[in-house]
Amino acid sequence: MNIYGYARVSSKDQNATLQINALKNFGVASEKIFVDRQSGKDFNRPQYKKLLRRLKSDSVFVVKSIDRLGRNYAEIIDQWRIITKEKGAAVVVIKIIVLHFLLPAALSLGISEFMRRRGWIKSGDMKLELE
Repeated sequence: MNIYGYARVSSKDQNATLQINALKNFGVASEKIFVDRQSGKDFNRPQYKKLLRRLKSDSVFVVKSIDRLGRNYAEIIDQWRIITKEKGAAVVVIKIIVLHFLLPAALSLGISEFMRRRGWIKSGDMKLELE
């Protein structure tokens, strides 16, 4: 089994250390962690594309939280389908936040935008830790 990790921060001056540490704590080897330092507005990201090419049916794709995968709900679903159906890999989201009654609004707006509007995160800052 090949376990790969993916981390993303929105800009070069943001730090991916918390995500990388979470991936390592999950059991992802350092050399199998792919990090992009750019917006999640689309999936045209070099490290994400590189990771996607490596995924096979015995692979596990690990990400700390779903918002690190992307910002657009429809595109996240499409990528999830590519990873699980086309590549045959498993997906693990380490930290899933269930919003219950707020979930429909979050899904229609996009998770990141929803969190910004609720004041849970600042624009450009996607570090959300709810324990």
